[in-house]
Amino acid sequence: MNIQPTTPTSRNSWNLGERVAFFLVILLAIAYKSNDALSNPQFWAEDATVFFKEQFGTSIPQLFTPYAGYLHFIPRLVAWIASWLPVVKAPLLYNASAILLTTAAIVVTCRRMKPFVPVWIVALSFLAVPTSGEILGTITNAQWFLQFSLAAICLTPYQPARGWMIWLRPLVVLAISLTGPFSVVLALIIVGMLSASYVSRAIKRDPFNGALGGFAATRDWTALAALCVGAIVQAVVVIAHPSAEVEGQKHLFTLLKITFGELVPIHAFGSSFLSPTLWILMFAVIVGTLTFSTRIEGRSRLIVLGFFAFAAAETFAPVRLRDFAPLYQFMLADRYFYLIKVVLWWAVWLSLTNTSRRSRRNATIATTALLSLVAVTNQQYLRRPTFVDFDWRHHAALLETPGSYTVPLNPQGWGVIIDSKASENGVTGAEAIEPTPTQSVAPMPASSDNFAQKLDGDFKAANRDALKCRLDLASGLPATENVVIRRGEGASFEGWAFEPGKATLAGTQLVLQGTGGSYLAKVNGGAARPDVASAFGPEQANAGFTTVVDISKVAAGDYVLWLATGIDEADKACNLQFSVKIED
Repeated sequence: MNIQPTTPTSRNSWNLGERVAFFLVILLAIAYKSNDALSNPQFWAEDATVFFKEQFGTSIPQLFTPYAGYLHFIPRLVAWIASWLPVVKAPLLYNASAILLTTAAIVVTCRRMKPFVPVWIVALSFLAVPTSGEILGTITNAQWFLQFSLAAICLTPYQPARGWMIWLRPLVVLAISLTGPFSVVLALIIVGMLSASYVSRAIKRDPFNGALGGFAATRDWTALAALCVGAIVQAVVVIAHPSAEVEGQKHLFTLLKITFGELVPIHAFGSSFLSPTLWILMFAVIVGTLTFSTRIEGRSRLIVLGFFAFAAAETFAPVRLRDFAPLYQFMLADRYFYLIKVVLWWAVWLSLTNTSRRSRRNATIATTALLSLVAVTNQQYLRRPTFVDFDWRHHAALLETPGSYTVPLNPQGWGVIIDSKASENGVTGAEAIEPTPTQSVAPMPASSDNFAQKLDGDFKAANRDALKCRLDLASGLPATENVVIRRGEGASFEGWAFEPGKATLAGTQLVLQGTGGSYLAKVNGGAARPDVASAFGPEQANAGFTTVVDISKVAAGDYVLWLATGIDEADKACNLQFSVKIED
């Protein structure tokens, strides 16, 4: 049974004019933060390597084709709809859809949370927290906003629907649930809260002033049913496509300390200015206050804690399941931390309140001041950086004629090879290539003059702890996944390396050491890396390296990657902690 919430309707009622005005304000803000997403639309990463490429040339929607181990229903739906129109319009349609979806998600979240956290605080937390910009204006990363609206609908009390909203709401919930694995996490959180509600009623004890015991009675069961269906489907897909196991994983409690004592502060505040222990104590105080403080309205505490549990679980997952070293860099994988750094400010506001209006006003002023301070000290992270203009119109015109084309993409170093051939009716299409992330390659031809040369002897560099290094991208893919490269395609690698206490490395080389022997290729150093300079010192501002290698003469097999100053015993080397598989 659906039961209306007990919260006064005056705190949640919005007339049509207010809704439209608020939507337009958020829309303009997100469009501005997305920088040139509309004025100079470019593809971003998987926008092209997955969604565009796999939909290109076919009228059949790829809605249930998994990528990275889960379904992406809404991005693939956008890609399918965009395929009805000229190819040249695809980036604009993708980006505009992402901005509209982001705006809608924020508006829905603000409206559902209005009785519990002021709209001003919710909206400001979305707009003022620092981000790397990768989640703004790209259909690939719209899911990081959509998850907020999904959680808001499922965690807040039922709101009556009329007319078309009766069936639209569960359909939207189902579509979002099929767009990311977060639906599995949220479903488990909801199940846990329902179980706690049953126990609370059974023992007649409720730390949330009756809100926990009444949690089940105030649910929108139609929306929860849609969530469960989507979560079950996603869980089946995730189980059928397991992630590669991370070797040498640390103890659970060590990972928890790393996540919430080291990584979350970096991404939430732009830097970590307290010790890990103090950060964990601060988070514990906030959670403890929301759990046990009876001076704060019970339902608000319960809902924000539900969001916080959802955010904490999502943040911990990438640390638990993959190599977390790149997460220390703010510009890498910041998307995993967006949920918790937004929800954290809701928790801060609520922790500062009590039942009086004056306390709510004071909490709003204090939280606004703190959020503004974070925004001012991280101005460079409030708006997405301008994308490199790769002249999509030119590449779109090429795709209208048969041939194999390499399309460069943002971020720099990414690209995709699309085989286009004319059909009988003159429409072009993509040649069938297995839709796996390993076929995305850097935007460079296989005819690069940087040939990987086989070494006559062994790779002998003995000083293997003298350098620090990290590989970020391998053939356009994050160096956290297994990558397969075909010998006929150009292989690109991008990362950073330096020798502690010294300036930029010169004359470094990439070594592929594996089953087919050892191979050597040149590396271009000196690329700007402000993130490395921030982490290790200003002398490493140009520690970045890139290389494009012709691997046509490399024997098929598995190879470990090294960065070295040479191949002799006296030379220095650094294990890039990454391997590639080269196939014919």
